[in-house]
Amino acid sequence: MVRNNTVLFDACRDWPPPFSESLPSLSSRTLPRRSRVSAIGQLVTTTDQRRVVFQSMIECHSALHLLADPEVETLIDQPPAITYTRGGRQHLHTFDFLAVLRSGQRVAVACKASIRAELKDLAGFYRSIAHQIPRSFADRIVIFTELSFSQADIYNVGLLHDCRRDVPGSSDAAIAQYVGRLYGRTTIASLVEATGLGADAFRAAIRAIGDRTLLPIQAGRWDYDTRVAPPAETEVAA
Repeated sequence: MVRNNTVLFDACRDWPPPFSESLPSLSSRTLPRRSRVSAIGQLVTTTDQRRVVFQSMIECHSALHLLADPEVETLIDQPPAITYTRGGRQHLHTFDFLAVLRSGQRVAVACKASIRAELKDLAGFYRSIAHQIPRSFADRIVIFTELSFSQADIYNVGLLHDCRRDVPGSSDAAIAQYVGRLYGRTTIASLVEATGLGADAFRAAIRAIGDRTLLPIQAGRWDYDTRVAPPAETEVAA
Protein backbone atom coordinates (compact mmCIF):
# COMPACT_ATOMS: atom_id res chain seq x y z
CA MET A 1 0.00 0.00 0.00
CA VAL A 2 1.41 3.38 -1.00
CA ARG A 3 0.25 6.72 0.34
CA ASN A 4 2.04 9.98 -0.47
CA ASN A 5 4.85 7.95 -2.02
CA THR A 6 5.53 6.29 1.34
CA VAL A 7 5.59 2.49 1.54
CA LEU A 8 3.55 1.47 4.58
CA PHE A 9 3.83 -2.26 3.99
CA ASP A 10 5.88 -4.36 1.62
CA ALA A 11 5.19 -8.09 1.80
CA CYS A 12 8.44 -8.78 -0.08
CA ARG A 13 10.58 -7.37 2.71
CA ASP A 14 11.69 -9.39 5.73
CA TRP A 15 9.97 -8.65 9.01
CA PRO A 16 12.32 -6.77 11.37
CA PRO A 17 13.42 -8.26 14.68
CA PRO A 18 12.01 -9.43 17.05
CA PHE A 19 9.47 -10.98 14.64
CA SER A 20 10.04 -14.61 13.76
CA GLU A 21 7.75 -16.82 11.75
CA SER A 22 5.94 -19.49 13.77
CA LEU A 23 6.27 -23.16 12.92
CA PRO A 24 3.31 -24.86 11.23
CA SER A 25 0.73 -26.84 13.17
CA LEU A 26 1.23 -30.60 13.61
CA SER A 27 -2.45 -31.12 12.76
CA SER A 28 -3.17 -34.13 10.57
CA ARG A 29 -5.95 -32.27 8.77
CA THR A 30 -6.61 -28.75 7.58
CA LEU A 31 -9.37 -26.90 9.39
CA PRO A 32 -11.62 -24.43 7.57
CA ARG A 33 -10.58 -20.81 7.92
CA ARG A 34 -14.01 -19.82 9.20
CA SER A 35 -17.14 -21.51 10.46
CA ARG A 36 -20.64 -20.43 11.45
CA VAL A 37 -20.82 -23.01 14.25
CA SER A 38 -17.24 -23.31 15.55
CA ALA A 39 -14.82 -20.89 17.21
CA ILE A 40 -11.90 -21.74 14.94
CA GLY A 41 -8.59 -20.20 15.92
CA GLN A 42 -4.97 -20.85 16.75
CA LEU A 43 -2.37 -20.02 19.35
CA VAL A 44 1.41 -20.23 19.28
CA THR A 45 3.37 -22.30 21.79
CA THR A 46 5.96 -20.45 23.84
CA THR A 47 8.48 -23.31 23.72
CA ASP A 48 9.00 -24.01 20.01
CA GLN A 49 6.88 -21.19 18.53
CA ARG A 50 4.55 -23.67 16.84
CA ARG A 51 0.93 -23.03 15.88
CA VAL A 52 -1.78 -25.06 17.63
CA VAL A 53 -5.25 -24.98 16.09
CA PHE A 54 -8.57 -25.29 17.91
CA GLN A 55 -12.23 -25.46 16.88
CA SER A 56 -13.97 -24.30 20.05
CA MET A 57 -13.30 -22.30 23.18
CA ILE A 58 -13.28 -25.56 25.15
CA GLU A 59 -10.43 -26.74 22.91
CA CYS A 60 -8.67 -23.39 23.35
CA HIS A 61 -8.92 -23.56 27.14
CA SER A 62 -7.84 -27.22 27.10
CA ALA A 63 -4.80 -26.41 24.97
CA LEU A 64 -3.75 -23.59 27.31
CA HIS A 65 -4.27 -25.89 30.31
CA LEU A 66 -2.10 -28.61 28.75
CA LEU A 67 0.60 -26.17 27.64
CA ALA A 68 0.73 -24.80 31.20
CA ASP A 69 1.40 -28.28 32.61
CA PRO A 70 5.19 -28.78 33.00
CA GLU A 71 4.67 -32.53 32.57
CA VAL A 72 3.50 -32.01 28.97
CA GLU A 73 6.46 -32.02 26.57
CA THR A 74 4.62 -31.85 23.24
CA LEU A 75 1.01 -31.03 22.37
CA ILE A 76 -0.20 -32.37 19.03
CA ASP A 77 -3.40 -30.85 17.69
CA GLN A 78 -5.72 -33.00 15.59
CA PRO A 79 -3.44 -36.09 15.68
CA PRO A 80 -3.78 -38.80 13.02
CA ALA A 81 -7.14 -40.60 13.15
CA ILE A 82 -7.40 -43.98 14.85
CA THR A 83 -9.35 -46.88 13.33
CA TYR A 84 -11.87 -48.87 15.34
CA THR A 85 -14.51 -51.47 14.56
CA ARG A 86 -18.08 -51.17 15.84
CA GLY A 87 -21.17 -53.00 14.67
CA GLY A 88 -19.09 -54.92 12.17
CA ARG A 89 -17.95 -51.73 10.41
CA GLN A 90 -14.69 -49.82 10.48
CA HIS A 91 -14.69 -46.19 11.55
CA LEU A 92 -12.18 -43.38 11.90
CA HIS A 93 -11.96 -41.13 14.94
CA THR A 94 -9.78 -38.06 15.44
CA PHE A 95 -9.01 -36.84 18.94
CA ASP A 96 -8.71 -33.11 19.52
CA PHE A 97 -5.22 -33.33 21.02
CA LEU A 98 -2.51 -35.79 21.87
CA ALA A 99 -0.33 -34.78 24.83
CA VAL A 100 3.09 -36.39 24.99
CA LEU A 101 4.37 -36.29 28.58
CA ARG A 102 7.99 -36.02 29.69
CA SER A 103 7.57 -39.48 31.23
CA GLY A 104 6.94 -40.87 27.74
CA GLN A 105 3.23 -41.46 28.35
CA ARG A 106 0.82 -40.32 25.64
CA VAL A 107 -2.61 -38.95 26.55
CA ALA A 108 -5.41 -38.70 23.97
CA VAL A 109 -7.60 -35.67 24.70
CA ALA A 110 -11.24 -35.17 23.69
CA CYS A 111 -12.96 -31.79 24.16
CA LYS A 112 -16.73 -31.59 24.15
CA ALA A 113 -19.53 -29.52 25.65
CA SER A 114 -20.75 -31.30 28.78
CA ILE A 115 -24.34 -31.63 27.56
CA ARG A 116 -23.18 -33.27 24.31
CA ALA A 117 -20.69 -35.50 26.13
CA GLU A 118 -23.51 -36.72 28.38
CA LEU A 119 -26.10 -37.16 25.63
CA LYS A 120 -23.66 -39.11 23.45
CA ASP A 121 -22.20 -41.00 26.45
CA LEU A 122 -18.74 -40.05 25.29
CA ALA A 123 -17.07 -41.74 28.26
CA GLY A 124 -18.93 -44.97 27.48
CA PHE A 125 -17.93 -44.74 23.82
CA TYR A 126 -14.25 -44.42 24.67
CA ARG A 127 -14.47 -47.29 27.16
CA SER A 128 -15.97 -49.47 24.44
CA ILE A 129 -13.17 -48.82 21.94
CA ALA A 130 -10.24 -48.37 24.35
CA HIS A 131 -8.95 -51.90 23.70
CA GLN A 132 -8.71 -51.07 19.99
CA ILE A 133 -6.51 -48.01 20.47
CA PRO A 134 -2.83 -48.96 19.98
CA ARG A 135 -0.59 -48.28 22.97
CA SER A 136 1.80 -46.68 20.51
CA PHE A 137 -0.86 -44.01 19.99
CA ALA A 138 -2.05 -43.36 23.55
CA ASP A 139 -1.84 -44.84 27.03
CA ARG A 140 -5.02 -43.20 28.29
CA ILE A 141 -7.87 -40.90 27.33
CA VAL A 142 -8.98 -37.68 29.02
CA ILE A 143 -12.23 -35.80 28.35
CA PHE A 144 -12.37 -32.04 28.90
CA THR A 145 -15.63 -30.08 29.02
CA GLU A 146 -16.40 -26.50 30.00
CA LEU A 147 -16.93 -27.85 33.54
CA SER A 148 -13.29 -28.96 33.72
CA PHE A 149 -12.07 -25.40 34.29
CA SER A 150 -13.11 -22.61 36.60
CA GLN A 151 -13.04 -19.02 35.39
CA ALA A 152 -9.93 -18.53 37.53
CA ASP A 153 -8.26 -21.52 35.85
CA ILE A 154 -8.97 -20.07 32.42
CA TYR A 155 -7.65 -16.66 33.44
CA ASN A 156 -4.49 -18.08 35.03
CA VAL A 157 -3.41 -20.30 32.13
CA GLY A 158 -4.06 -17.44 29.71
CA LEU A 159 -1.96 -15.09 31.85
CA LEU A 160 0.83 -17.67 32.10
CA HIS A 161 0.83 -18.20 28.34
CA ASP A 162 1.11 -14.46 27.77
CA CYS A 163 3.92 -14.03 30.32
CA ARG A 164 5.87 -16.91 28.81
CA ARG A 165 6.05 -14.99 25.55
CA ASP A 166 8.68 -12.72 27.17
CA VAL A 167 12.34 -13.54 26.80
CA PRO A 168 13.58 -14.56 30.30
CA GLY A 169 15.97 -12.00 31.72
CA SER A 170 17.12 -10.17 34.82
CA SER A 171 13.63 -10.13 36.35
CA ASP A 172 13.52 -13.94 36.34
CA ALA A 173 16.93 -14.09 38.01
CA ALA A 174 15.83 -11.56 40.62
CA ILE A 175 12.63 -13.47 41.45
CA ALA A 176 14.58 -16.75 41.67
CA GLN A 177 17.06 -15.11 44.03
CA TYR A 178 14.36 -13.83 46.39
CA VAL A 179 12.39 -17.08 46.27
CA GLY A 180 15.58 -19.00 47.10
CA ARG A 181 15.91 -16.97 50.29
CA LEU A 182 12.22 -17.05 51.12
CA TYR A 183 10.99 -18.74 54.29
CA GLY A 184 7.26 -18.86 54.84
CA ARG A 185 4.60 -17.19 52.74
CA THR A 186 4.44 -13.82 51.05
CA THR A 187 2.55 -12.09 48.25
CA ILE A 188 3.55 -11.54 44.66
CA ALA A 189 3.36 -7.80 45.41
CA SER A 190 6.03 -8.17 48.11
CA LEU A 191 8.32 -10.04 45.74
CA VAL A 192 7.84 -7.40 43.07
CA GLU A 193 8.56 -4.60 45.56
CA ALA A 194 11.68 -6.39 46.81
CA THR A 195 13.12 -6.64 43.30
CA GLY A 196 12.24 -3.08 42.35
CA LEU A 197 11.53 -4.27 38.81
CA GLY A 198 7.81 -3.52 38.66
CA ALA A 199 5.65 -5.27 36.08
CA ASP A 200 8.60 -7.25 34.71
CA ALA A 201 9.00 -8.88 38.11
CA PHE A 202 5.28 -9.64 38.28
CA ARG A 203 5.45 -11.43 34.93
CA ALA A 204 8.58 -13.29 36.07
CA ALA A 205 6.73 -14.40 39.21
CA ILE A 206 3.91 -15.78 37.06
CA ARG A 207 6.49 -17.71 35.02
CA ALA A 208 7.95 -19.05 38.27
CA ILE A 209 4.49 -20.30 39.23
CA GLY A 210 4.25 -21.98 35.84
CA ASP A 211 7.62 -23.67 36.41
CA ARG A 212 6.50 -24.78 39.91
CA THR A 213 9.44 -23.04 41.57
CA LEU A 214 6.87 -20.79 43.26
CA LEU A 215 3.45 -22.03 44.28
CA PRO A 216 0.22 -20.12 45.01
CA ILE A 217 -1.29 -21.15 48.33
CA GLN A 218 -4.78 -19.84 47.68
CA ALA A 219 -7.41 -20.38 45.05
CA GLY A 220 -8.47 -17.72 42.58
CA ARG A 221 -6.92 -15.52 39.94
CA TRP A 222 -3.22 -14.79 40.15
CA ASP A 223 -2.58 -11.13 40.87
CA TYR A 224 -0.41 -8.94 43.08
CA ASP A 225 -2.34 -10.02 46.21
CA THR A 226 -1.87 -13.76 45.55
CA ARG A 227 -0.05 -15.44 48.44
CA VAL A 228 2.80 -17.66 47.34
CA ALA A 229 5.53 -19.82 48.86
CA PRO A 230 8.44 -22.03 47.78
CA PRO A 231 7.35 -25.65 47.12
CA ALA A 232 8.76 -26.91 50.46
CA GLU A 233 6.70 -24.37 52.41
CA THR A 234 3.41 -25.48 50.89
CA GLU A 235 3.64 -28.79 52.73
CA VAL A 236 2.87 -26.91 55.95
CA ALA A 237 -0.81 -26.19 56.58
CA ALA A 238 -1.81 -22.60 55.89
